Amino acid sequence: MKIKKTPSIGLIFTTACFSVILIFLLSIFIFTYASFTNATKEAVSVQTNELSTQIVYNYESFISSMIGVSNIVQADIDSFDINNNASDFSDYLNNIVHFLTFP
Repeated sequence: MKIKKTPSIGLIFTTACFSVILIFLLSIFIFTYASFTNATKEAVSVQTNELSTQIVYNYESFISSMIGVSNIVQADIDSFDINNNASDFSDYLNNIVHFLTFP
């Protein structure tokens, strides 16, 4: 019959220290990963909302400018006497077309 050899104190101590260090490192990794993931998700969410808001403001400003320009054009067209100033009216419309097609 063989006698079972008991592990030495050094081996038990080394194994215990290694286990504690491994658990500590694993917990630090998990905590860091979770913190980074949450911070990244929050930053992306905030930036997406700000970008969407800015896009809406830009389109709102663009549409407002277009409405203002169309009101000015309409007021100018209404003020023209087409019968007496046909060439001026034609030049005015050509200028508008030129500005609309200007790159």
